[in-house]
Amino acid sequence: MKTLNQHTLVYDKDCPLCDWYTGMFLKYNLLDEKGREDYTDVINNNLFQFDTAKAKNKIALVNRENGDVTYGIDSMLKVLGYRFSFVRILGKFPPIYWFLTQLYNFITYNRKVVIASDCNKLGSCVPSRNMFWRVFFILFCGVITTWIVDSYFFNRLDEYYIGTRIITDASLFIAQLAFQYVACLILKEKNIYDYIGQVAFVSFLGALLLLGFSLGLQFLSLFHLNIELLEILCYGVVVAFMFFEHKRRVYVAGNNAWLSWTWVLFRLLAYPFAFSLF
Repeated sequence: MKTLNQHTLVYDKDCPLCDWYTGMFLKYNLLDEKGREDYTDVINNNLFQFDTAKAKNKIALVNRENGDVTYGIDSMLKVLGYRFSFVRILGKFPPIYWFLTQLYNFITYNRKVVIASDCNKLGSCVPSRNMFWRVFFILFCGVITTWIVDSYFFNRLDEYYIGTRIITDASLFIAQLAFQYVACLILKEKNIYDYIGQVAFVSFLGALLLLGFSLGLQFLSLFHLNIELLEILCYGVVVAFMFFEHKRRVYVAGNNAWLSWTWVLFRLLAYPFAFSLF
């Protein structure tokens, strides 16, 4: 099998996704034994010459023989396309190349949110701030969260849910972001950019867990079991999960610890307007 020799990917070892796929490239001999180096080690030891700012956003692939460098999706296509010619051919087809580029940007500019990281570490491979991709990421999380949670509210908690088809979980999602943004200003949180992304992603994770519970409840209903209390309990478990996950991410990212409690305060203030127990 063909191996792309004399090429090294300069990757972010603090990004589990980056670590995984570059590891797979080495495991399956798409690159030689020196096929990847950590970004920070490369900088500290001055191993290669490349655009260090660009490489924080788009992984650099350095030709160790002549110093040529490619970045981002071009690096991926070069590694995969060397062995699989169809990948190179399809990947360069303009509509596909455009889509892959946008997908790559969506992931790379938000990777420190998906995997909570301390973005204040000096010398680490932290992507540049890109408002377009951060807003797009938040909108993506919001749309998926609203779709899943609304379905759960209207189908399983409809007896208690006050919301309408117009005023949905999207209102809670947006209000939560706004509330936490104000809390950041009051608490003088320095990294609002990443923190607001974390809030949106925690809601997204909660929605995925709720979807899993919903599928499980649907299965139980096939046996004509009374699942009314379970429907309430499952949502409670999801909220508890979101709190602890939010708290963990605040700690890992080095944000103000009080933000976890303002997150709880918002829920306590908002839920009476969303649910009625009588």
